[in-house]
Amino acid sequence: MGTVNSLVKRKGYTLEEAMPDPAILYRYRELGGQYFSLASDAHHVEQNGLHMAETIAYLETLGIDEFAWFEDRELFHDGIS
Repeated sequence: MGTVNSLVKRKGYTLEEAMPDPAILYRYRELGGQYFSLASDAHHVEQNGLHMAETIAYLETLGIDEFAWFEDRELFHDGIS
């Protein structure tokens, strides 16, 4: 599963400078990767979910329209919007 981190926005970077960059995300898909998780890398409660709407919109421009998460070791996935 690939993870896209919205932390970059909080540190002053643009989403185009996101980690991982678009070339890595595209390559992950080329190699058969299906699922992406989203993370805000929050270290404080008030940072949880920070810049997530912008991150989701950015991923949609890259053709990424699903995200995944685990609950009790079981994989779930759903559409981003």
